[in-house]
Amino acid sequence: MKSLLLAAALMLSALTTKTFANDVNVTPSVLESFRSSFQKATNVQWKLDAGMYRADFTVKGERIIAFFDMKEGNLVVTCQYISIEDLPEDLQEGLEKYTANATLKELFVVQGDDVPDYYATIKQDDKTTILQGRLEKWSVFKKK
Repeated sequence: MKSLLLAAALMLSALTTKTFANDVNVTPSVLESFRSSFQKATNVQWKLDAGMYRADFTVKGERIIAFFDMKEGNLVVTCQYISIEDLPEDLQEGLEKYTANATLKELFVVQGDDVPDYYATIKQDDKTTILQGRLEKWSVFKKK
């Protein structure tokens, strides 16, 4: 669970990163893991991020980010932008409370080994809040 939260934090920072390193030498074990997990991936960009390999790519027009462990090459976590309709119903209703007087900027899901975590970035006036949705409720993950 702790590693999933760490990965989720990495994903939050990853979503705002715009630069990609094209000269990353990805190990064969990571490439094999990537190819077996994402057979239809296109536009793959690799970089090193927080001690892990990070792949930014698309599948059927959807942007996905995946992190792989450097030692074994295992997939650690994936992240994908989603729409409100993709949220579980309880989280949809809960998000409405937070966005009544704010603007939803982005919404994404972080998928690890267990229950997915949902993140919503909302902006109200000059304040940005990142919410974490897990199971049936939202909580404040970070305020800026």
